[in-house]
Amino acid sequence: MDPVIWAAIVGVGGSVIVALVGFFTTRAISGQTMRASMAEAHDNRIWDKKATAYETALTELANRKLERESALRLPPDPMTAGEQLANYFATRDTPEWLAAEGRLMAYSSKKVWDALQAARSYDCETAGLNSELKERMEEAHQFQRDGNHPGMQQVIDQQVSPAVKKTSEALRTSVERDRALFELIRGELQMQPRYGRPRRSKFAWRSRR
Repeated sequence: MDPVIWAAIVGVGGSVIVALVGFFTTRAISGQTMRASMAEAHDNRIWDKKATAYETALTELANRKLERESALRLPPDPMTAGEQLANYFATRDTPEWLAAEGRLMAYSSKKVWDALQAARSYDCETAGLNSELKERMEEAHQFQRDGNHPGMQQVIDQQVSPAVKKTSEALRTSVERDRALFELIRGELQMQPRYGRPRRSKFAWRSRR
């Protein structure tokens, strides 16, 4: 075969091979880029939902803290104090808080989930103490209905008053459990990269003055 023709054939073949390699390489890179973009978009959508859940939870935790602080400003009379605590526990778990808990269960990190479970567990313990307090108060009321005022006063002094103290102390500890949850959520919200920068939280755990 004429060397010129052979050289032309080789040249064309080499160009085809180079073109094919370039095509498949470009397609592979494009596929990887697309998959990476889709994964990033998915992560952003999940983070948007998590951020919304976190911000809602911070708002509700702050509200719960204010309600607890109000409930813990107890009057000196044990029976009145017990009624105040009972009223707090009757309205403690608002629909808004229950909805915020549900979103945390769906989108929170394991650390936040564990802190939420710890807070919920202690809430159950304080609710149990409140139930015992209500029973002691009912005993005192029964003595009052029977006209046995010395018996009523004895129950108040020996049972109701200590139960009020125990319940209120547990409620203060419950505030600290919520505080730990609040600060953990706030920290994750601040540190999560979002559009290239850490997200700053406007929330802070403050006491009512």
